Amino acid sequence: MDAVRPGPARGPGPVLMPPAREYPDAPRAAVGAVVLDEDRVLLVRRGQPPGLGKWSLPGGLLDLGERLEDAVVREVEEESGLRVQVLGLCGVIDRVIPGEHADSGGPAVRYHWVIVDYVAAVVGGELRRAVTPRMPASFRSPSSAATKPPTGSPR
Repeated sequence: MDAVRPGPARGPGPVLMPPAREYPDAPRAAVGAVVLDEDRVLLVRRGQPPGLGKWSLPGGLLDLGERLEDAVVREVEEESGLRVQVLGLCGVIDRVIPGEHADSGGPAVRYHWVIVDYVAAVVGGELRRAVTPRMPASFRSPSSAATKPPTGSPR
């Protein structure tokens, strides 16, 4: 989902390690997409922590130099096979998950995400039911999504 890959700001120099997700040195910027199909919403099962195995909106970390809207389009296509057009801003989530032993002197923050969610419409592509065996994608009704609650965005 967020493997090291050439990005808009990457040149011919060395490939750097991706930023730490767990116990980061700064908040991580991410995007998510609310993609509707009549009365259903596109959800993907998370393939990595936090929320491993839980249903979530498609999305992920921004690449260095990548614009928010471009990241939304990229993430939805990577995770579902669908091409989308961004319609507008849905909301911003500031998600902080404390460290397991923060109250006894351990690291204070295990995860810190600032997630910008957008509303998007499908304009092409074909829904791939499973990008990987651990990351299926599907349109789900709000009632069925409630029985397997999404995590928000990484999410």
